[in-house]
Amino acid sequence: MEQLSTTQTSQLENPGSQTQTLLQTSIAAGHLGANAIEYSKEMSDEEEHEQFEWASQKISLLIETLKQIPNRKRVADIGCRTGGQAAYYKAQAGEITEMHGFDISEAPLEVAKRAGILTHVWVSGESACPVEDNFFDVIIAGDIIEHLMDTDVFLQELRRVLRPGGYLLITTPNIAWWWNRLRLLFGKVPANIASVSFRTSLDPAVDCKHLRVSVNREWLYLFAQHNYECVSITGYNYPKLLRWPFNFFDHLLKRVPSLAHSNLFVLRKPLSQSC
Repeated sequence: MEQLSTTQTSQLENPGSQTQTLLQTSIAAGHLGANAIEYSKEMSDEEEHEQFEWASQKISLLIETLKQIPNRKRVADIGCRTGGQAAYYKAQAGEITEMHGFDISEAPLEVAKRAGILTHVWVSGESACPVEDNFFDVIIAGDIIEHLMDTDVFLQELRRVLRPGGYLLITTPNIAWWWNRLRLLFGKVPANIASVSFRTSLDPAVDCKHLRVSVNREWLYLFAQHNYECVSITGYNYPKLLRWPFNFFDHLLKRVPSLAHSNLFVLRKPLSQSC
């Protein structure tokens, strides 16, 4: 199925909007450039280990979810960087015969290749995914969607390359995290929220690389608009993020997805859809 580019879609919906489209493209390019620079940096073994430790709960949750999905032969990890997590998913989940990794920068993908990952360069949300229709059984997009300018193009492309009945696993921060609600009461911005600038922020809890952080209901509405079925939502947290006694409450409240720091959305492409 032929996919319209972001520019073509914008012009069809709003004829004469070329100036606005060029402006949006310029902003997106600047943001993606900053992300590309940040995520192409080579990590030491110690830094990679620290990243694993920091995100251990999310990684464990993804692996347990993968184990429950039948026919998980071809799996993709979007934003795989050096492929460490992708290789770990393959080793721990079992039954995966092909592990593919996508990233916006070539440098980390060279490392991923050495880990046995089948690599692809893709500027997700800005271009067509370089894979044929109905190709993957499972796609993992861990903390990716909040970085994208055009989430609609991203979800459209993932649905195209996902086989009918295949699964899309999306993780993303929750702006309505209980701790964020307290921060707002004290006049502070929510953690992980997009900054007023791509380059700088006053509060270190702001993430200048983020473009979109929202609540579960908004994400669910967006996923439904792209014809995904939501199978489940599971909250998780980062145990080392808060100190005692707040980390104790965080551990308890993550069981309520609307109050959790982040959520895993398990989505399914309907069997009736070929692309």
